[in-house]
Amino acid sequence: MLQLLSSPENTANTHAAGTELEAALDALTRAVKLDASHAESHALLGTLYGMKISDNWLRAAWLGPRVEREFNLALAGGAKNPRVQYC
Repeated sequence: MLQLLSSPENTANTHAAGTELEAALDALTRAVKLDASHAESHALLGTLYGMKISDNWLRAAWLGPRVEREFNLALAGGAKNPRVQYC
């Protein structure tokens, strides 16, 4: 997904990156349902929600609180985990 997003912009790359973003969101949503205390999954989920916002202020208003909630859950469960702190 990140490689597609950093490739020259075209419709195929944008569509493929969006498809991969949704697949990653689905996978991490399932992961936190299976183990709500897994801090890294919450951190990655918050990061993906942030990426989904992009430059759209309406998405920021809708997804911003989700980003904050996921990051807070990540820090609550793994404040000393460097991968959690990196996100």
